[in-house]
Amino acid sequence: MQTRLSVTTQEQSLTQHETLEQVRRALLSLGSALEEAAAIGVCGSLVRPDAWGARSDIDVFVVVEHLAPNGETDRLWWQRVRDALDPFNRDVTVLVYARRGLEAISNWYVLRLASEGVLIYDRGGIAELFAEIKAAALRAGLVEDQIEGMQYWKKQPLGEIFEVKVR
Repeated sequence: MQTRLSVTTQEQSLTQHETLEQVRRALLSLGSALEEAAAIGVCGSLVRPDAWGARSDIDVFVVVEHLAPNGETDRLWWQRVRDALDPFNRDVTVLVYARRGLEAISNWYVLRLASEGVLIYDRGGIAELFAEIKAAALRAGLVEDQIEGMQYWKKQPLGEIFEVKVR
């Protein structure tokens, strides 16, 4: 049986750190379902310094070894995460990635996830994969920068074609 985290009505006044800790406990309450994931983490405003606010949503990412056809893996994890975080009374975004998708570094969001994502659960070596992704980006000549608290990756000079590969 799944244990639910009780979140008080004072949740709105919790600090960013306290909210992150409660979200961590709620996600870990998924128990044996966690064994189906290589990793689960949080990204977005909840992990960016001073970005969390009363209207912020909770962004969760799940890394699995393989995606089932027809979006079934996404639906399954969306429901699990949504049920676990329901007491927070916030919008929840759930991003599901196959490990190979992360290794392919198919978009800029994967770079952001590797740099700002906070792993809650990692049985699949995703922390090491994130370190490899960041190292590959640096080898490709990308640099991490920040504008108004938002991390992003950039390449100079603009317009240059390049490729980022982990392996």
